[in-house]
Amino acid sequence: YLGNGQRNQMVASRLPDPALVTSQVLPALLKALDGERQDGVLNGTMISLARIGQHQDAAHRAVIREQILFADRQAGRKAVRDTKVDQRTRAYAGYALALIGQTTADADLRAAIVAEAAGILDAPTFASSDIKVAASMAFALIPLAPGPALDAEAEAPTVPTTRQEQIALLLEHFDQRNQRANKRRRSDVVRSHFPRAMVRLLDLDGEPFAGQEQLRQAVGAHLVHAISRFSPYDNDLMKQGAAMALGQLGTAGNSDLDGEIVDALVTASKDGSQQVRRFAQISLAQVGSRPGLGEEPWAQTAAVRTHLDKLHSRAKTTMRPWAALSLGIFGHHLMENDQVLSSDMGTTLRTAAMKEGNPEAIGAYAIALGLRKDQEGVEVLMKMMDKLQGRDAARGFCAVGLGMMQATDAADPIYEIVEESRFRPDLLRQASTGLALLRQTRTVPMLVDMLSSTDAMATQAALCGALGRIGDRHSVA
Repeated sequence: YLGNGQRNQMVASRLPDPALVTSQVLPALLKALDGERQDGVLNGTMISLARIGQHQDAAHRAVIREQILFADRQAGRKAVRDTKVDQRTRAYAGYALALIGQTTADADLRAAIVAEAAGILDAPTFASSDIKVAASMAFALIPLAPGPALDAEAEAPTVPTTRQEQIALLLEHFDQRNQRANKRRRSDVVRSHFPRAMVRLLDLDGEPFAGQEQLRQAVGAHLVHAISRFSPYDNDLMKQGAAMALGQLGTAGNSDLDGEIVDALVTASKDGSQQVRRFAQISLAQVGSRPGLGEEPWAQTAAVRTHLDKLHSRAKTTMRPWAALSLGIFGHHLMENDQVLSSDMGTTLRTAAMKEGNPEAIGAYAIALGLRKDQEGVEVLMKMMDKLQGRDAARGFCAVGLGMMQATDAADPIYEIVEESRFRPDLLRQASTGLALLRQTRTVPMLVDMLSSTDAMATQAALCGALGRIGDRHSVA
């Protein structure tokens, strides 16, 4: 018992601290940003800089803000030494801005990024939708401070200054009734990202704010309408976006809106297009395992469990991985909410995993068992990992599932897989992830040695990803 605590302390002491990030990582990234011309490296560098934004001092922030290329202004063109900034680089700059805005406490900077994103959303459709999608991500990750409740009849402002106005603007862009009157065609690809952005801004697990429930009802009504059978939202991407967002918006409670959400997702999981059915299953698992308000917080959980079990039992090859994952997610969130898991569902997943021949479905069952932390599934995944020689994808997911279960007995077998997968990047990536989940820092010297001795780009990428997931300071240099 005490040994577990000591091991955790040891692992924490090996993590890179802010001083190491500031003294070694940040200068290397800034140097790359200043001298690099390859889009892929620029994109990755900007995202990395944004992720460590909380460690930057004012001078570093100023450098990064000057380099941000989102709006294709002169500073950005100068940075890439060209007459315009490539669309893909602009999109990644938008993602970087979103991450900077998410981590900074500077209210003026957050507002400026949101205003920039609002201008991008309102501009005419670009040849590529990536830039506008990045702008919607910035909205989702940078909630402004709440203000007063909105007048239901008022038009959404072009440049929002409160969180309520951010949601109203996205809802106005999403609303299918506004499309004919809109002089600028709004891409369905872009609009399909708005549902999740709206739900994230509602922040239903955070502090309530003025008009929050009113906005939840409005957003919920539009999303339920979007996935209904006779919906005017005829583009399948819009339905997919709505189906995913409903999983974050609904609960298992007995309110009218929650009932409508469950009914809509049940129908979509049976009658929608293939991808809508897949997303609806996952969303049902999320809704049915999230408590609602009032006296019956779990009013719909039993019905959702029965429906998911039925979908799994009837699933054909292309749907089995999604059916398995939905059961895993359902059990995972119930467990997080201190609810008793169905032993029958665990048996169902273990039995199906052992019978499965499709590598994708095997992987899904492994992850599902990992999500449920199914201890009876440890032996099942260990045996499957051993017998699935030559089936790298399936073996790799078994390693990840065991890592999610915190199955310490699996550490040595997974370590052996890492040793033998030097030239098999997919298996290397997944097995290393399993060890990272088990906090096996002993793997670091071996991975570093492999990184220094290979020229294969795919293997290098897998090794770097693995070292990042383990997070040991000894791999930074």
